[in-house]
Amino acid sequence: MTDAADAAESARRSSGADDTRIGEAGSAGGGANGARLESARRSSGADGTRIGEAGSAGGGAEGTRLEPQESAAGAPFWAASRERRLALPWCRACDRPHWFPRDFCPHCLGDELEWREASGRGVVYAVSVMPKPANPAMAGRAPYAVALVELAEGVRMMSEVTGCPPDEVSVDLAVRVRWEPLSDGRHLPVFEPDR
Repeated sequence: MTDAADAAESARRSSGADDTRIGEAGSAGGGANGARLESARRSSGADGTRIGEAGSAGGGAEGTRLEPQESAAGAPFWAASRERRLALPWCRACDRPHWFPRDFCPHCLGDELEWREASGRGVVYAVSVMPKPANPAMAGRAPYAVALVELAEGVRMMSEVTGCPPDEVSVDLAVRVRWEPLSDGRHLPVFEPDR
């Protein structure tokens, strides 16, 4: 082989492109290091989020769930979620809500924000059914519907739609919030058909 072909073959083997999975025994990433990688992957996501196991406080009946980390800007949202209340940041200067939590209003750049309870109702603005999840930690939930939900207050929130087969979730489907418990007492807002 040429040097370029040797380099390509080496890269293919180390990436797991020979149809073995990195981290499995006998694969390019196997052995003790692979076992440590697999253990780390099961306990936290690539971005450091915690992963709940099926049947645990963080998993719910649908299987594993990635658990988002809190941020200073989102702390009021997560505090309300502990009481199963959906709260949104509102700007006092322009009297408009926004989503996602941040330290300023994206509409007028005002920094006088307050949190108000939202109705928890909306419609599906866009949807994609995930037959195979991008993150292996979500494999127990597949297939599932990821949707951009336009809330009655006018903001759009990315979430999951549950409570019906994923292929029944469509644009303009009326939905309402429901809560999935996380392992630390917070709740994750997901949506279900509003029938």
